[in-house]
Parts: sequence; C-alpha cells; structure tokens
Amino acid sequence: MNQKEFDDIVPRLLNDYSNISIEEYREVVEFIQARYNGYDPIISSLSSREILQSFDYFARSYAELVQGNKIWGSSSKHYILSNLYKASYGLTSENRRNIFAERGLSIYQDNVGFGRRTGFVKFLFFVEQEVPYLLIVKEYGYNSITNKIEEVVDTIETDYLKDLGFSVIENEVKIWYMEDGEFYQQVQLKPGLVDPEWRDLEVKEKLWFENAWLTQQFELKRDKKDTFFFEKGRQFDAYNTIKAILMGARSEILIVDNYIDSSLFLVLGEVAESVAIKVLTSKLHGDTPVAIEKYKAQRGNFEWCQVKDFHDRYIFVDNECYLLGASIKDFANRATTLSAINDKQVIKIIKDYAIDKLKEALTKKVLD
Repeated sequence: MNQKEFDDIVPRLLNDYSNISIEEYREVVEFIQARYNGYDPIISSLSSREILQSFDYFARSYAELVQGNKIWGSSSKHYILSNLYKASYGLTSENRRNIFAERGLSIYQDNVGFGRRTGFVKFLFFVEQEVPYLLIVKEYGYNSITNKIEEVVDTIETDYLKDLGFSVIENEVKIWYMEDGEFYQQVQLKPGLVDPEWRDLEVKEKLWFENAWLTQQFELKRDKKDTFFFEKGRQFDAYNTIKAILMGARSEILIVDNYIDSSLFLVLGEVAESVAIKVLTSKLHGDTPVAIEKYKAQRGNFEWCQVKDFHDRYIFVDNECYLLGASIKDFANRATTLSAINDKQVIKIIKDYAIDKLKEALTKKVLD
C-alpha cells in the first residue's frame, strides 16, 4: 500500500467500514507498522502521550480482531476499524502536512544529484506563516540549477516532500534558489512542474535566505544539542550561539531578560523584519532607552515593556524555548548554561504568562 492508497482508505475506516475487507485491514496495519519501524520526522515530533495514545488504539483494534477471536463482519467491525482510524494520527498526508506546519518542523538534505549527477544541491524546507518554502543551494558540479530546475524540484518533491504530505503545485510551495554564491532566484512552475518563470530576489529576501542557511548550519554544527555550557570568558562563543538561535526565527521572538543593554539590538537588527519581536525586561542599562526607541521607529513589528514578575531568563523562537543561566548582556562573563525546554506544555504555560504580562504592561502604559 502506498501513501495515496492509505490516504484514500483511512476515511473509509469510519464512513464506509462495512465494505472494508480483511485484506484491506491487513494492508492498513502493515502500512502503520512500516511507518513506526525506523525514523520518521513527523512521528518523531509527536509527544510520548500522543504516540502511546496511537499505540493504545492500534492495540485495541488488533486485540478485538485477533485475541477476541471475533468474526470479520460482525458488530465489532465498527469498533475494530474506528480504533484503527484513530491509530492513523500523523500518518495521512493531510495529518502530516498539518503537523509539519503547526509544530514548526523543517527538513534539510544535502548531496541531492541532478542531470545524471552532473550537479548536486542541498535544500531546506519549512513552513512560515502558513506558506511552505523550499530553499535550494547549488553544492557542486558543472550543471546549473537553472538549466535543470524542473528535474531538481521533481526529485525533491518525489523523494522528500510527498512523504511529508506536500505537493509543490497543490500547496503552492515557494521555491527560492541560489547558485554560484550570488545568483538568487524565485521560480514558479505550472502543473506537471513545467514552464518555469523566474524573478530575481529582492535585497531583503536575499538576507532572509542567508539567515535561514546560517541557522541550518548552526543546527548541523551543534548536532541537535539541547544544552550548552560556556566556561568563564567564552563570551564570543556564547554570543554566536544566541545569535544563531535568534536568526533562526521565522515568525516570532520573545525575550524575557531583566537586565538588557543596547548590545541586544545589534543582534535583533539582523533579524528579518517579518519576524515579530517582543521583549520583557526590568532594568535598562546605559543608552538602552535610546536604542529601543530608534529600533522601534525604524523597524516596527516590535513591542517591549518593563515588568518585575520574572527571575529566570528565557528566549522563545517560534515553537522553541531556551532557559538562560545569565542575562544576555553578561552571558559567559562567568560560567553559565543555555538549555532548551522541550516540554511543549511547559513552554506554553511560560509563554502565555509572559504574553499576559506584556499585555497588562502595555495596557497600563496606555491608560497612564
């Protein structure tokens, strides 16, 4: 059973269960088992609770059929197939596409050959503000992306994107690419991935493109580390780590740090203007008030307030959250750590609390 056949049969498990054959049941079971046998980026993003829930539904379905020795076609058939339907969470194309977008996932792949392996590319795929982006970069080889753009996109779609539930045409994927270190283009293809139309990227789009790659290289370098320790005096390493985290933002940044100075805005000044930035602090050091006003006037899409409700420091970047052992301005002046918080519920609680405090402070400022 392939992905399309699975997508077609899953709704029938509920709406047309009486006509599902035992052979089709077995094919669905085998498809689900295959998905869970090995690494899958969507399944890996699910919480332990969600995975255990799916396992429970799968076990209930299988136990009712096999261990209960029920006769196929009896009144238990609806129970068997409805539980199998629930066990399919994260496996249909629509499910996978939604999870990929909602959880801010991305995929990166290098050494993708084209033109009979006369050229090679690497790519980054993600969704930002409900728009899917495919960024492609020429790696090596004498063939060019422009000459073989239809083949390059078709290979990436067939080998990677379809598995995530995406279609370049149906889901209106924006395709940007860069080759020779300076040639930036957007290409749009028609159904069948034919008749390409190009346009040059604007300066802001080029910067945004480069920031996305910077973040990806950082992710590869740190090999998905969740915790960083910086010895006393490693301020530059700490600065680069925090910068890479912030530059990886695609939609929003929220910083909670009681003690900030104007150096924070040197980093934030490089963040794409499409990213919403919010800062909660308590004390402003040096010329920070001037830096804030000038930054806000020039950039927009920026909110800040002074509150005294936090002890710890946090950086929220899209769906990620980091706990800092010291203020950003003093990071690694003494030995300290930076740790990712991976519990989604905890992230939501902290973030919601911070947003509420920001709204309260801004409302109070308006009333005053």
